Amino acid sequence: MANWLAWKFSEGEVFQGAKVLGEDWGWCVMLQRKPFPLWVGCGNRFDTTDEWGAFVTAEPNLLYKIRHGADVKRMVDGAFQMLGGYLRQLSDGD
Repeated sequence: MANWLAWKFSEGEVFQGAKVLGEDWGWCVMLQRKPFPLWVGCGNRFDTTDEWGAFVTAEPNLLYKIRHGADVKRMVDGAFQMLGGYLRQLSDGD
């Protein structure tokens, strides 16, 4: 799922070059590193191999968040909306 999501995010103009990184909790789809890290976490749920979950996370430093909080929110909301659309495609079999 993580590779497919990285491919889907990379198709658009906002997150070209999304990369998949292995983590001890699952897979990280790194969408951007600058001006702050923004990524999608993917992992199987309940120790199964046929049920997956995904979430969007941003990690701006405190100063950036204070100065550009609206930008952080806009990027997270946009990535979340894109993720929802991609997951609907996946569940529809596209």
